Amino acid sequence: MSTPHLSRPPLPRVLTGALFLGLVLLALNLRSPLTTLPPVIDRVREDTGLGDSGAGMLTSVPVLCFGLLAWPASLLIRRIGIDRAVVVTLLGAAAGIVVRSVGGVPGLFIGMVVTGVFLTVGNTVALLVIGRDFAAHLGAVNGAYTASLNVGTMLTSALTAPLAGLWGWRGAAGSWAALALTGALLWWAVAAWRSRVVAVTAATAPTVPTAPTVPERIPDAGDAGAAVTVGTVGTVRTAPTHRRYVWLLAGVLTLHLFIYYALTTWLPSIMADRLGMGPESAGAAASTFQILALLGAFGSPVVARLIRQETLLVVLAVLWTVTAVGMLTAPALWPVWCVSGGIAQGGVFTVVFTLIVARSRNADDNRRTSTLVQGWAYTLSAVGPVLTGRLHELSGSWAAPLTLVSVLAAALVAVAVVLRTAGAVRTS
Repeated sequence: MSTPHLSRPPLPRVLTGALFLGLVLLALNLRSPLTTLPPVIDRVREDTGLGDSGAGMLTSVPVLCFGLLAWPASLLIRRIGIDRAVVVTLLGAAAGIVVRSVGGVPGLFIGMVVTGVFLTVGNTVALLVIGRDFAAHLGAVNGAYTASLNVGTMLTSALTAPLAGLWGWRGAAGSWAALALTGALLWWAVAAWRSRVVAVTAATAPTVPTAPTVPERIPDAGDAGAAVTVGTVGTVRTAPTHRRYVWLLAGVLTLHLFIYYALTTWLPSIMADRLGMGPESAGAAASTFQILALLGAFGSPVVARLIRQETLLVVLAVLWTVTAVGMLTAPALWPVWCVSGGIAQGGVFTVVFTLIVARSRNADDNRRTSTLVQGWAYTLSAVGPVLTGRLHELSGSWAAPLTLVSVLAAALVAVAVVLRTAGAVRTS
């Protein structure tokens, strides 16, 4: 699916490679702060006195920020620009990680709020970077972006517990600020390079007459009733809030994120309680769930060449259902469920993000569509870790939380089927 409205004159290959590396470093930091604490959550609870619900809130707080602050973050990006927004994201994330690691319970939550605020900016700006600089390779770059999200979570899931044995949980959790600072420094340098190249290209490019167009009205991200007029004279396009397809994408991402964050938060504890694993073994097992997302992230663009993206979403939703039911009924087969769940989580992220960028009509429509889909999805799914943690507290087992996740995975299959139908109608 082409996106001519997002295309730009090609950049030098070396610069494109540097931008890609910067995007990867950004992605490594966008989810890893959320998976730093689960492998050492027992130490955190012992040190701070948090219960299951409070521990679940440590993941839910930034996810709630992703939803509630998506619209303000979108406006901030519009004001300061894409490149500055990337640097702000990474510097803010580093600050939140440090605050979370040096205080008591208030520091934990203040740090998670700070981290969530700045990662919210990153959620939207990452897709804008992809649309701006990699429009010719949406599927592959979105796959690499999603894979990098999961590599980041895999690193923190696998390494935080061993590091905590050396430095304590505070030192281990705080050490990941170095990754965010590295990304900020790289992007600052690469963005300056890109600006110089674009300026030179613009100064030397010949002037080409263009067809008259209707000036585009760019309403605020929260302007629900606004219509956007783009393209040639007489072409009127509706705002994202008026498109059924966009709302269905939001529904898919909501259910996907609920499942993903519930399992990401509690999988180490589920492994420990149901299979008797120690903290380091449980963290390592949970990290396989994250790293196997690479199969979905890189495999989805390949499969999407053979079948429609929406059909692929249905298949991935079925894999989520297999994962949830498998963890509920046969936890000893966790390597199998980590494979199916890894493919599902990496694949759904990749396909949804690709559809957001590909179905957007220009850069501003990309920003607004991404804001709507991610804003609603993260807001509604933020309850996942808290609700599943509360169900565990009340029932004394993981059967009830895993049953809820299984039901929602089945609902995801249904919504994906409806989205597939809507996509077929739109393209017919």
